[in-house]
Amino acid sequence: MKTALSVISPRLGVLAAVLAVALVATTYAAVGQGTGPGDDPATEPIPTLDVPESAQSIVATVQFDSPTSAQVVRSSVSNWPAPARTGNPPFIQVDLFDVDGNLIETFNEWHPLMVEYFGDDGLEGSVMEETGEGRFVFPFAPNIGNVVITDIELGQELIQIDAQQIVVDYCRENEGDPGCASVIACAGDVNGDGVVTASDIVATARAIPSVEGDQRWNPDADANGDGVVNVEDLRIVIASFLDPACR
Repeated sequence: MKTALSVISPRLGVLAAVLAVALVATTYAAVGQGTGPGDDPATEPIPTLDVPESAQSIVATVQFDSPTSAQVVRSSVSNWPAPARTGNPPFIQVDLFDVDGNLIETFNEWHPLMVEYFGDDGLEGSVMEETGEGRFVFPFAPNIGNVVITDIELGQELIQIDAQQIVVDYCRENEGDPGCASVIACAGDVNGDGVVTASDIVATARAIPSVEGDQRWNPDADANGDGVVNVEDLRIVIASFLDPACR
């Protein structure tokens, strides 16, 4: 004699199979017909990601003589964007300022001397080396000024990077770069205060004529970067002085 359980069990199995088929069919129909939100990628807005808008970046290579003493040894402009900063740990704080001293952006960064390793127990760890080189990469911007690197745990400033000088040096060699238009137009900031004033004109005039090695040579007065300070440089400085955007 069959028990109630032996009769019901096959029926439950059939019911489960029917429900599974119905669920697959419903899901397939919803995806195929695009009835739900987010089903058609062509109509969905582009997601906002932590990726810098600039297609270029500034790369500063820093030599650490100790965990709290550093200096820039190399710098360049890369034609690749700066990496996203989402998820970076709070070891280093990077503050980007414009030429007027206004804060552009603040983000966290890994400490270049932090090295990760796997121990004999298979667990991951990290250790701070005493010396070494590291790179800081941040978005290229014509108006970028100083970049301040701070050790968050120690609350101590490690180094300031003159990013504006990096931009100027790059733009002197790449005048056709669209991002350099405003930088080249305002060449002639001899004293490095972020603006072109009468003092820059005077400093340039005092360096005329000169080349490297001369007593009156001033490399910052070589506005066109040709290795000679002459009337051509003075014309550039005066043109920048007359441009309201450079003052």
